[in-house]
Amino acid sequence: MRRESRKENGRNKSLFLENLLNETLLSSKNRSNVGINAPPPPPPPPPLPILILPLPLPLPLHLHLHLHLPLLIYFRLSNVVIYFVALFYFPL
Repeated sequence: MRRESRKENGRNKSLFLENLLNETLLSSKNRSNVGINAPPPPPPPPPLPILILPLPLPLPLHLHLHLHLPLLIYFRLSNVVIYFVALFYFPL
């Protein structure tokens, strides 16, 4: 009885090992075929441009930069100054 069960265990182990070997061989073949038949990956999209300045600029760049800081400073000082800066900044 013990000899028969040992033989069956041996057969089961050999079948298990054979199936495991077949599965690993098949999976390695499938893995190697994926790279060969796969289409090339699409190219990455071009980077988006970074816009730092608002468009369109109401004034030339150097005037825009020179007026931005005084506009922020004068905002707290006087409504009259704001009025004149605004007229120059956005001429009517």
